[in-house]
Amino acid sequence: MVKGLFYDAIIVNNTAQAKSAFRKIASEWGFPVLVQKFVKGQEYNLTALGDGNGNMIGAVMMKKLALTDKGKAWAGVSINDRELFEASERLIGAINWRGPLEVEVIKDNQGKYHLLEINPRFPAWIYLSQGVNRNLPSALMALAQDKPLPEFGEIQSGIMFIRYAHEVIVPIEEFEKYVVSGMSR
Repeated sequence: MVKGLFYDAIIVNNTAQAKSAFRKIASEWGFPVLVQKFVKGQEYNLTALGDGNGNMIGAVMMKKLALTDKGKAWAGVSINDRELFEASERLIGAINWRGPLEVEVIKDNQGKYHLLEINPRFPAWIYLSQGVNRNLPSALMALAQDKPLPEFGEIQSGIMFIRYAHEVIVPIEEFEKYVVSGMSR
């Protein structure tokens, strides 16, 4: 795998492909470029908040069910995975993380987890947290304002999210009015 600093990942099978992918990603995203062993398996993610004192708040975990061409989640289902939870909890505790984060892993065919990356932000699929009654963006606001954090119940498994596109058809004149005035009919 050849991965960009901010985005993109290309699977390569030989040195020539690796060199080409490296040049492509470096030209689009700059340096550094990450090269890591490809691991075949199922992708899982965890998002949560760290309170800055070593505690993990409101973890939401999901299994990716459908992927974009870049490996991003197009659909997923909430899960309750003790091993992923505990590993993420240890990570947050070790670094006293404060704020949102996402832990991305692959579970190989032998059931072993492999860390892909840790992102210091909420993922694009964060709305799933609302769907499982763990509104993490709201909890982040409370944390940032030193207000009491919400109480979260057990992790809800089996709640899906599916991304979709919605096209809106409007006359160009109406769109122009919206762009100029910020108002629509």
